[in-house]
Amino acid sequence: HDSPVRGAPRLYRRVLLSVGTVVMTLALLELGAWVFLDPSREQWVDYEVYPSNPRGYFVPCGEGRYCTGKHRGSLHCEEPPDPARKHFLIVGDSFTNGQGVRAEDNLVNRLCFSGYHIRNCSETGTNLDKILPAFLREAARRRPAMGVYALMLNDLQNFEVPGENIEGPTMVGRVPGHDNCGLVNDYVNLRTYNFDAHLAEHPGRPGTWHLLLRSRLVTYFYRLHRMREIGLRTEQWYSGMIRGRRLEMLVQAARQMASKADRYLVMIWPIFHKLDRDYPFEAEHARLAAALREAGVEVLDLLDTFRGYDADDLIVHPLDMHPNDQAHAMAAAALEAYLGLTPCAGRGR
Repeated sequence: HDSPVRGAPRLYRRVLLSVGTVVMTLALLELGAWVFLDPSREQWVDYEVYPSNPRGYFVPCGEGRYCTGKHRGSLHCEEPPDPARKHFLIVGDSFTNGQGVRAEDNLVNRLCFSGYHIRNCSETGTNLDKILPAFLREAARRRPAMGVYALMLNDLQNFEVPGENIEGPTMVGRVPGHDNCGLVNDYVNLRTYNFDAHLAEHPGRPGTWHLLLRSRLVTYFYRLHRMREIGLRTEQWYSGMIRGRRLEMLVQAARQMASKADRYLVMIWPIFHKLDRDYPFEAEHARLAAALREAGVEVLDLLDTFRGYDADDLIVHPLDMHPNDQAHAMAAAALEAYLGLTPCAGRGR
């Protein structure tokens, strides 16, 4: 038998071999990370300007970027209501305005009902505090025979309610050259410039271990960890808006709009996130629809249309989670089926 003294070199060799194996494995993983994990990543550029064209839907617009190529004046709100036809008025935000899709692929431009003049007065970047006045303004021009409010779950974020704080998911300091005050990921736009600022400033960063972030492998998993935390906060943020006083205010606004139209409907867009598994906002949809129906307001919840689909197949771009042309087509079909109005014989208005 080997004595403890004679066995020591063998033990040291085993330890050194184990340590060497671990170091070599980590080195190979790091090398792989440098080869396959691009540190530059795709960067959020601007609304309707994209760094890539994964579906081949966009058109080049210079500097290696891609755009929809649509004209903003094609949504028919500028047109006065046609006195010879019934007024069909729809309001909403960027989902219904069609951010990221060509004008002809927009939900509203896919609709055509016999005897109706359809006017899309939705606007990117608006919430209920602007949507309600827009509906009332346009309804005053001519009472709508059909009014639709295409609602998004974040439409209440600009309403100030004493004692309630719904600060956006992971706010950081204002980023120079950008006006969005630090929103990182609201499951609508993934603002990578704010995420990078958040990683640089957030007190949860690895402190004295920050040198580890020189490793591309560590950086990759750290970013995944931080984005997962932001995602959980985003879900809490949405949940906090569809309850209490804010929900009451939404119902009041819907009833006010309904009083100005012969028929009125709230159409609820889902968040295009986890539609095929454990959708995190089921309770918010149910709570919202129940409150509106209890107030006598018609509701079409598009979650029933999109549930079970892979959200990645229905969004404009990985950095822009607005509904794409396929999602707009599905929403238009659902709305047309629900309303039961006579469709036009042709495609024109």
